[in-house]
Amino acid sequence: TRARTPRATLRPRSTRAASRRSESREFVQLPMKTTSIRRPSSGRPASRPMYYIKNGELHEVNLRSRSIGGYYKDLSKSYTNVEIPLKKDDFFLLFTDGYADQFDRTDSKKYTTKRLKDLFLSICDLGPVEQHRQLETAFAEWKGEQPQVDDITIIGLKI
Repeated sequence: TRARTPRATLRPRSTRAASRRSESREFVQLPMKTTSIRRPSSGRPASRPMYYIKNGELHEVNLRSRSIGGYYKDLSKSYTNVEIPLKKDDFFLLFTDGYADQFDRTDSKKYTTKRLKDLFLSICDLGPVEQHRQLETAFAEWKGEQPQVDDITIIGLKI
């Protein structure tokens, strides 16, 4: 096979499809030949684990809450990698705490991680455009006229 340059790999499949996308979302398809995903067990972004959905079950990879940089008296603690074998249709999620911490329209309850897990399970078999629509709809219905309280980033990777 012919090697692909990063520019060719990241180019949308067609200019027509790219023109239909909004500025707030991008979907990139990358050719992959790897059989596992590896992540260091440190530096939990926004205190959130990594989730992956395999065969309809949500799994959580909890990471040690220790930054990669800085000064530590005890240098004997080392970082380990978490390695997860990949199979077709596995779905990996990395996200910040903004979605789960959003207050509802009455300003009394947060969305919570449990609701977010259920939402991830309900959208994992959908295409990326429909996943985005479902996430936006659920968020808008939950918060109502309340202001957004935090930034929200959700990265999904479907194998």
